[in-house]
This record gives sequence, C-alpha cells and structure tokens, in this order.
Amino acid sequence: MEEKSNALDKKTSTPISVDPIQGVAMEALPSKIQEVKILTKFLVSLLDKARTELYGIEMLDCCDLLEKTYIEVEANENYVEKMDLAVLFKITAKKMYALSFKLVLNKTDTEDHLELLRDGIEEIRLLFLPWIKSFESFEKYPDGWGIFED
Repeated sequence: MEEKSNALDKKTSTPISVDPIQGVAMEALPSKIQEVKILTKFLVSLLDKARTELYGIEMLDCCDLLEKTYIEVEANENYVEKMDLAVLFKITAKKMYALSFKLVLNKTDTEDHLELLRDGIEEIRLLFLPWIKSFESFEKYPDGWGIFED
C-alpha cells in the first residue's frame, strides 16, 4: 500500500499530493523552481547596477544552479550521487534565501518582491523534503566520506 502525505500550497492553501515512492506529483518542484527563477529575474531587473553586480548576478546564478541540479538528480540513478546533488540544491536555496536578506539590509525598495522570493524558496524547501525521500536507496554504497555507510 502506498502511503501519501500532503504539503500545502502556501498561496492557495490547497494540498499538494506527495507520493514518497514517486516524488512530488505533477512536477510541482520544477514548476516552483521556474516560478522562483522568473521572480528573481524580475527582482534583479529592479536593482541598480551596483546591487545587480553585488547580489543580482549571484541570485540568477543560484536559480540556474537549482534548475541544473534538479535535472541532474532526476537523470541520475545512483542514490549517493543523488543525495550529493540534493545537498548542493539545498545549499544553493539557502544561499538565495540569505542573499534576499542582504538586499533588505541595503534598502533596495524591493521588500515586497523579496518576501515573495523568500516564500517561493520556502515552498521549494517544503517540496524538497518528499522529493529526497523518493530516491531509491538500494543503490547505496560507501561514499568514502563516512556519510553513506551502514
């Protein structure tokens, strides 16, 4: 029997069906990554040149890395490599979150957009949890770092 759990869409408060065996239903995570990427591009377009160079380019790079890492995880069948990439994905999302606060401290007049961006990153985090639980672990082998040793 398949066990399903639910996450809530923060904007609509509607449940997002999550299957721990097959991952997030209906491509919710890649859609959310695209949504955050579009919002980030818009946000960066509102920044002055100095802030774009200090923060904007890095935020756009993070968006590209989130997208690329997700694709690499999905294409990979090896559990350890999937988890390594998932950690990179998590660190990248956390970096974007931190950069959003740096922009607030710089008084960029984009606080509303930054709040939307942080909400989007939080939604990615909520979708990330069932996504990584969907990885098949029977391909597990020692990684040489002591993380994946039973």
